[in-house]
Amino acid sequence: MKKMLLSIVLILISSNWSYGQQPVPPSIHQIEYEKNYNVTPIIGYDLNIPIKILQKRSVLPQKEVFGYLPYWVSPQYLRWSYLTTLAYFGLEFDRFGNIVKYNGWPPTSLINQAHNNGVRVVVVAINFNPDDIHNILTNSNIRDNFIDNLIAEMKKGNADGVNIDFELPPSSDRDVLTDFMSVLASRCHQEIPGSHVSIAMPAVNWSNRFDYSGLAAACDALMIMGYNYWYKGSSTAGPVSPLSGSTYNVTRTVNEYLQQTSFAGEKIILGLPYYGIEWNTSSDQAGSGALAAGVSKTYQVAAQNAASYGRRWNDLYKTPWYAYLNNNNWYQCWYDDSLSLSYKYNLALEKQLAGIGIWALGYDGSRPELWGAIQDHFLNLDSLPPNRPTHFAALAIENYNIRIKFHQVENATEYQLFISPDGATFIEDTTFFNTNMIDIQPPGNNPVYLKLRAVNNIGVSDFTEVLGVTVSAQKPRILIVNGFDRVSGTGNTFDFIRQHGQALFANDQTFSSASNEAILSRDVSLLDFDLVDWILGEEGVATESFSLDEQSLVKEYLEDGKSLFVSGSEIGYDLFAKGSQQDVLFFQNYLRAEYIVDGVKSYRFNGSISSFFFSIPSMSFDNGLYGGYDVDYPDGIKPFGGSQLGLVYGGVDYNNNGGAGIYYQGTFGQSLKIGKLVFFAFPFEMIIEETNRELLMRETLKFFDFSTKLPIEDSKIPDKYLLLKSYPNPVYLSESSIFKLSVQTNNFTHPVRITLYNSLGQHVKTIYSGKFFQSQTEIFVNIAYLNSGIYFIRAFGNKIVQKKRIVILR
Repeated sequence: MKKMLLSIVLILISSNWSYGQQPVPPSIHQIEYEKNYNVTPIIGYDLNIPIKILQKRSVLPQKEVFGYLPYWVSPQYLRWSYLTTLAYFGLEFDRFGNIVKYNGWPPTSLINQAHNNGVRVVVVAINFNPDDIHNILTNSNIRDNFIDNLIAEMKKGNADGVNIDFELPPSSDRDVLTDFMSVLASRCHQEIPGSHVSIAMPAVNWSNRFDYSGLAAACDALMIMGYNYWYKGSSTAGPVSPLSGSTYNVTRTVNEYLQQTSFAGEKIILGLPYYGIEWNTSSDQAGSGALAAGVSKTYQVAAQNAASYGRRWNDLYKTPWYAYLNNNNWYQCWYDDSLSLSYKYNLALEKQLAGIGIWALGYDGSRPELWGAIQDHFLNLDSLPPNRPTHFAALAIENYNIRIKFHQVENATEYQLFISPDGATFIEDTTFFNTNMIDIQPPGNNPVYLKLRAVNNIGVSDFTEVLGVTVSAQKPRILIVNGFDRVSGTGNTFDFIRQHGQALFANDQTFSSASNEAILSRDVSLLDFDLVDWILGEEGVATESFSLDEQSLVKEYLEDGKSLFVSGSEIGYDLFAKGSQQDVLFFQNYLRAEYIVDGVKSYRFNGSISSFFFSIPSMSFDNGLYGGYDVDYPDGIKPFGGSQLGLVYGGVDYNNNGGAGIYYQGTFGQSLKIGKLVFFAFPFEMIIEETNRELLMRETLKFFDFSTKLPIEDSKIPDKYLLLKSYPNPVYLSESSIFKLSVQTNNFTHPVRITLYNSLGQHVKTIYSGKFFQSQTEIFVNIAYLNSGIYFIRAFGNKIVQKKRIVILR
């Protein structure tokens, strides 16, 4: 207990300074900035790409939705139509008004994406040292230098404004801070017309450091940091953002701002947390004593933990929390979820505030529920294009069919399925309505690749990732899981199913595939397959390699005696170097590896002479020059817990750097069943040359006892089918402007729609719509008006799709 009190005192002392009177704990902005100080920015400045200006958009949220995006967080899952302002965090200034850390500013691709979607981008200027802030505010030359440097960077990045994050200015500088913001706003408005100037404001105005009224008059907005009520150094566990209860709470904060700004609610943004704090506590009782400083948890992690340990609710504070016992120690985490945030969104609406803010965007990962709360309070879905369908799966089923499964989008009116023989060139396969599942029937048993998007009368969504599947007489025993979610700081094209699928097919294996979200929601069960190939690419800390929920499913799978093939760089860095105790134990006990280093300086590997990979010659993976992404941070790993070394890196010392891959056969957890594991510490899909991938996959499959011969095909014709034939093909328009389409059916009486598409997947005409009343029907199609080129015919009926390629020549 003495150590705990001493640590709290030190935290408070560290936030004191020569000009302030009352010690104030550092904010979450400062704590997380210092924690991630040496992290490479997810997105950086690209001199070769011009930065676009902000585009107008026809529909905006009903209120301001202002989100901080720290440079260390991926923007992958941002829903742009839900945002009005993205505040890029940030530019660090020193005491002389010079920029000492750019942190990726200006992030070219991010700004362009935001501007293309009509989202304002403001840059956050930060300094957390009270003496530095005093120097900037009170010395006119330094102040002007600060403003000159800031405006130059705003212009460089086509920024639409600035947010000042000076969180602990000395109370003696209260008035000069207001003057500073007035001068800054005037300069910005003059030199960058239409720019938006705001300042980060405290939930509690300790020592009266901020002139609420004067700052509201000087700025375009005050962004209240409506969090940190309980913080890491608090003596008890409690809510970081209580709506009510306690001496200080969000409701009291909002009322004080309104009263001191003469109820200028149109200038006030209520910032709210997408994070929680977890403490080691004396018991599992709400608000029990903290035995050590707390640890911040992003909403994504907190929500997953709450699902595992049991979500609890405190009605006094209107916030959720959870508690769990680990090694005879109680831990307690208080966080915000869609319900607690909704209470505070209602407060913002009731008090007629300008809108709400978020610390921090991306902390919810791929989870949709926090976006759903914003949608419910601030958006009119009828005026927005649909969101991207999620939880996507492509499964081979009986009768040579493929079953497409996904989660529907609330404001979609229909869905478009695109199909490809190679995963690169797609055409629209069919359009369907009001279902989250459809069966199609591809020709032959070669792999096919698919992606999906949602449609409404406003527009179309982004595409899902690409999945692949092969069909045969039996259901596949292999499932490929695309768990590579990261987009920033890597080259994720969301179609690496191609390399994995082709390597499996070249070794006579059929497969189904699913996104990791479909696995998490149990729309697809790992236990239905004997081998799972889990793609992790360059997942890393930004988006998690294996979340706690994914870990639980993988544990269950391996303990059932199944086989797992995992590949990707930065898995060890994420789980072992930067992970929790649970992450470390999962890495050791289920991936059976010891983490050695991050970023082995080698792009080559070969088989270890003591392993079944001994025959694998020297191979290389991509450094960014061979059509893929640069695998610049492959992990170095060593065997752990009975595993064996399988692959070694070329040109580096194994003792200091570790190896490139391990394998294991044995029991997992408390199970007596024998499972198998192969783990590559680099991405399989980035191995240069297709033949090398096929060879490495062949040896991997042998370890998993998979034959390289396809099972004998059942020649039975499916009970219901559609078969298209056309003549002549190709069609020479100089000889004929008609081709004959022959449609053969068997026991198929459902309505059929037959359509013609060009090579871009654009609809050309509907050839036929109706039922067939005989087993063979001939349709004559006039094509005199068409240009030369490749066209595709699609027949769709009763969730069965057939296609035919035709060539027209003049």
